[in-house]
Amino acid sequence: MERTTCWGLVLAGAGLMLAGCQKPAPTGGAAPHDPPSQVQGAAGETPGADPVATPQPVRLADPAAAVTEFLAALRAGDDLKAEALLTRKAQQETAQADLAIKPPGSHTARFTVGRVEPVGDNGDGAHVVSTWSDTDPDGQVQTYEIIWILRRESDGWAVAGMATKLFEDALPLVFNFEEPQEMLRRREQAEQELARRAGEAEHQVQAQAPPPAGDGNLQR
Repeated sequence: MERTTCWGLVLAGAGLMLAGCQKPAPTGGAAPHDPPSQVQGAAGETPGADPVATPQPVRLADPAAAVTEFLAALRAGDDLKAEALLTRKAQQETAQADLAIKPPGSHTARFTVGRVEPVGDNGDGAHVVSTWSDTDPDGQVQTYEIIWILRRESDGWAVAGMATKLFEDALPLVFNFEEPQEMLRRREQAEQELARRAGEAEHQVQAQAPPPAGDGNLQR
């Protein structure tokens, strides 16, 4: 599979989980091993409450733990928990933009969580390096490095965005979950650039391909 196609899967899948149109009721739930205190949402709502209300935030004590829970939610397709792990501003802005958190879900996906880099003078921000591996439609395992952007809120750490390098000759592409419209615009631009580069690569392959047999001059 071409690298540009692989990155297209990142943008469409783990890269961004936002689906347009009216926000549906959450379908995700707690995995059997999840502590009940960390996953709240539809099951914990009071009778008569709005079924599509923003879920109760889930916060963890350190950035790496927050990313681990978030990636586990993406892998499981747990939209409720993924949304609960976003910053409050990200939750509010996506709700106002009428966008739903729809993680792709993949039983073949694997991830690792690596180093944590503090950001900001007050230590209330962090970048967490991770890898995400999954099997592409050709059966090949593809691995991508993604840096998650976290903020420390009053009750713990939450996910605010992500950054990934699509092209070696370009700056990393940053998606700010707290600005969903700008994020969607950047994703659209990236998809257009992926399509352009894929078209150029295909043209080069065709230009370098030898002519079909029988097209040369007949020899006597």
